Amino acid sequence: MRNRLIKSRSNRRGSAAIEFAFWLPLVMVMLSGIIDFGWYMARSEIVMRASRDGARQGAAVQNIGDIVTDSNAQANATLTALGYSGCNVSTTSSADSNDLTYLTTVVDCPFTKLLGIAPGLPNTITYRFTMYTELQLD
Repeated sequence: MRNRLIKSRSNRRGSAAIEFAFWLPLVMVMLSGIIDFGWYMARSEIVMRASRDGARQGAAVQNIGDIVTDSNAQANATLTALGYSGCNVSTTSSADSNDLTYLTTVVDCPFTKLLGIAPGLPNTITYRFTMYTELQLD
């Protein structure tokens, strides 16, 4: 009787170890995917903020000739301050049919997955932000 009880306990311990070995890889892959997706969202937020800051800076300038220069400088300063490098920043200024000038800042940055497990994440992050310009008069 006692031998049966001991065998029953050891069988339960063995099945728990097998279940753990079965589920651990699946849980690790899911956790790695969550970490990669969170990394992507954090980097996307930086790129979005840089494009918005660049367009905002260029939209409220004293001299209409400095729009592109000020916008690019602000976007690059935001990227540098937040620790992102290797990005391309471009700004265009144009007028519509109502003679309103608007500014579009595009920030394009490379994205490297932190762990490399999550499928479907892009290799680049691109944000485009457009604002109408307001010439600031003294």
